[in-house]
Amino acid sequence: MSFWTPSNEFPSVKSQLDETPVVNRNYIADVEESSDHQALLLGIDAEDNEDNNDTLFLSTRAPQHQQQPEPTQQHGILSSSAPPRYHIPFETYSQDDKVLTRNIKVNAFSEELYSFLQQRNTVPPKIFVHIKGTSNLNEQYRRTYDSNGQQVTVEPVLVGKPGEYISHIDFDYTINCSDLVSQISNGFHVLTERKTGYVKTVPELCEDYVRDTHRLKELQLTKVIDWDEAVLSRLVTAGIRAHGYSQQLSITIEKREDKVTVKPASVISRMADNKFIQYFFYITFLFIFAWPMLILWRKKIGHVTLQSKWQMKLSEKRWCDQYMTEILGQIPPVRCGPIVTVHQ
Repeated sequence: MSFWTPSNEFPSVKSQLDETPVVNRNYIADVEESSDHQALLLGIDAEDNEDNNDTLFLSTRAPQHQQQPEPTQQHGILSSSAPPRYHIPFETYSQDDKVLTRNIKVNAFSEELYSFLQQRNTVPPKIFVHIKGTSNLNEQYRRTYDSNGQQVTVEPVLVGKPGEYISHIDFDYTINCSDLVSQISNGFHVLTERKTGYVKTVPELCEDYVRDTHRLKELQLTKVIDWDEAVLSRLVTAGIRAHGYSQQLSITIEKREDKVTVKPASVISRMADNKFIQYFFYITFLFIFAWPMLILWRKKIGHVTLQSKWQMKLSEKRWCDQYMTEILGQIPPVRCGPIVTVHQ
């Protein structure tokens, strides 16, 4: 067998088409009869079975071909199916439990923005019921004990000037109801615009945000819990009043991680949210001029119209029936002013 070697003269075009560029034709004819040699050249192993000499198996030395998964979604098409399982960097503010992202892809492509909203909409919001009872007092009670530890007197003591009152917290209780929020929302949608009456789709709103060149633009998704806070407050108040508590009562519904905000990564947008810059403007009284201008200049997109609905597992009445005993257990049996102990 002789290997082909290039000649010193340049071959013609016709000879290049007739000749094999790697090996000589005679060499190929010699090795065609040897399947083992042919498999060795191809990087594969021949089957030992003589009846099926044409079947070849991939060798570990040969590059393995991995089948690529078919794309499930084109880049220019938006669908309501589940978003891809990837995590876009975002920042969480602990003081108000808001989710904020300044990711460049999210701000540049409407498809990425839509996928990000879908991804963050899979996390349910948190809800807390805060119940607080306070009373206004103008006196305290003082107990006096002798040297033997025996109580001598219990007498009221005025606090401050006559007619002045102090606020005393009788009880302060918070119930975490986050487990009662459904884990899947009813989807997110855009409310009807009041001025035009036009209803945009979520992809259209994402496209409007991406096309807008404003440096202080914002897009916000609000997670709305379908729970009537007024009905819940009336039911809790009626139960506490029936228990005999007649002082001031405050019932508030606190929601956390219920807003997803998208902002650009521009310098002016970051400076507007910087806590040190805000503190500097506050101590120098520049906030008197800067904050009204910032409020007017900031462009908010979807802050009121872009929403997702979340259902509660219990109705307002069933929740009160289940938790009323726990709430009433936090109210002191006898409401009186704080006691000051004095030893003689």
